[in-house]
Amino acid sequence: MLFRSGIKYLFQINQKNKIVKYTANILWLSGVVLLIYIGVQLGTDFSEEATAKQNINISQPHGNTLYLDLKPLAEDDLDITYNHHRNIHFGDWTMISKDEDKFRLGYPTLNIVPSTTDNFELVAIKSAQGFNKKEATDRAKNINYGITQIDSTIQFNSYFDIESIDKLRAQDVKLILKVPVNKILFLSKRMEKIIFDIDNVNDALDSDMVNRKWKMTAQGLEC
Repeated sequence: MLFRSGIKYLFQINQKNKIVKYTANILWLSGVVLLIYIGVQLGTDFSEEATAKQNINISQPHGNTLYLDLKPLAEDDLDITYNHHRNIHFGDWTMISKDEDKFRLGYPTLNIVPSTTDNFELVAIKSAQGFNKKEATDRAKNINYGITQIDSTIQFNSYFDIESIDKLRAQDVKLILKVPVNKILFLSKRMEKIIFDIDNVNDALDSDMVNRKWKMTAQGLEC
């Protein structure tokens, strides 16, 4: 309708066509109604948030030291693009790739806390949103995240996968590594990508914690 009005004004056309006018008004009103409907439907799909806890099995290291590393992205991940961009950023997470079956998102976050047992333990807290608690819980459970362990080294995936059918509904993965007192961790340089606000006796920033060994004491992690 704006384009038609512009043409009429530009060429000083005075002819009126009620059919075009009424049709344009009806289409405009239909568009407004459709926009409101879709907005409400989308908004209600973020009504509830739920989490799902997953205990990830890890083998205890041969000695007192557990080595942590971040697995580099595979070549096929680097080659897949989404809307012609390598990575698309949405707030705190990144779209790494997308295909017909799944979204591949990064990055999970890792926190390190004292363990109440004599063993290293790894827990993944998966979260998502939905129309109700059940839907949000199902979406959280459907998040796929894994690690690889070789001897005393854990390689964390830098991404997690969600099924396309679940859509993007604020899915997230938070990892918690529980470390026994007097046991030691080594954080590789690549771990800076996923560690987040880890408490330590030295008050070191996350960026200063990598490439160092940390011992869990009664007071907390100590360099």
